[in-house]
Amino acid sequence: MRAIFTEKQQEGLIAHDGYVVIDFLSSNELETVKKTIPELGYAENNDAKLWFSTTQETVDRKNEIYEKFYPVLQRATDRFLQDHKLIRIVVINKFPGGEAVKPHQHPNRVDESKYRSLTAWLPLTDTTVEIGTLHVVKSSHTIFVQHLRPYNDFTMFHNITPRVLGKYSIPLLLKAGQIVIFDDRLIHWSPPNKTSRNRTVIQFDLLPREIETDLTIYYRDNKDELSEYKINPKTYRESALSHEKPDDLLLLGRKKQPKYKYNNRQFIAMMKAAHSENTKKNINFFQRLFQ
Repeated sequence: MRAIFTEKQQEGLIAHDGYVVIDFLSSNELETVKKTIPELGYAENNDAKLWFSTTQETVDRKNEIYEKFYPVLQRATDRFLQDHKLIRIVVINKFPGGEAVKPHQHPNRVDESKYRSLTAWLPLTDTTVEIGTLHVVKSSHTIFVQHLRPYNDFTMFHNITPRVLGKYSIPLLLKAGQIVIFDDRLIHWSPPNKTSRNRTVIQFDLLPREIETDLTIYYRDNKDELSEYKINPKTYRESALSHEKPDDLLLLGRKKQPKYKYNNRQFIAMMKAAHSENTKKNINFFQRLFQ
């Protein structure tokens, strides 16, 4: 798998932990990004409480977001990553009272035997547990890898209780301008915003520059089967993929994969296996057991 970061230490962290925290934006760059939020009209509270531009904005507005933020974010990305490009930029507002985001992985976008697809999470305010910061299950990108991840099914870990999830999760307490870049296979979630402040985040998807054309994504057709599609980057950026399947996708084929949900016992067993002396053998055993 090709290198991602310019620093060897960060490359080791993404491989082992599944995420890397970086001092990403300069003070001037941070101010530029923060000023753009109210200019776009995204600073005020609204009825949604948890607001995503991908699902709650028009195509024109999604493209405006991309064009406004792309120059500064791509320039910062080029300082830390080796030949990666931003393919989609999302504004996320978790307003006071905004609900929790349940544990999930991000959907497939590329051939993960060759490439690591990444998401970057950039808060514009300092984050705390109380404000609903991102929590990650460290190294879970190396454990829960046997399933393809469709855009219309994020429920695989929704039966894991908060007590168990909290035991194996790490809250990422970031300063404004810091970023966490994580492998899309990493399990992550966030609690409710219990403060009186907005938690505004810029989230963007990163891919190696050599992936010039179509991406590969999946949708669940029924409880036993997925469909595999090609999608061009423009359609990917403009669509609310988790809420709708675009009309212009090219069907590549279908794959057998039963719909599955982990329970607490299975999740704990997998996490313990990941830290045992014979990790690979144990993980393979549990994957076969729970399929």
